Amino acid sequence: MIDLAELKAYEYHTGVVFSAYNEDYSKALAQGGRYNGLSASFGKARAATGFSFDLKFLSQAQ
Repeated sequence: MIDLAELKAYEYHTGVVFSAYNEDYSKALAQGGRYNGLSASFGKARAATGFSFDLKFLSQAQ
């Protein structure tokens, strides 16, 4: 399940934030969001969407 109503965001998120869940676990398996201005600090502003997940949690969840 993907939750598009996620409210926990980092300050660089500028749009939708999301979390991905599996019905067998209450903790989010992945989290991410939209960030438009973050890449400007590296030279060129580009719109982007990204996500992250905790490999340690995923390996223990199996």
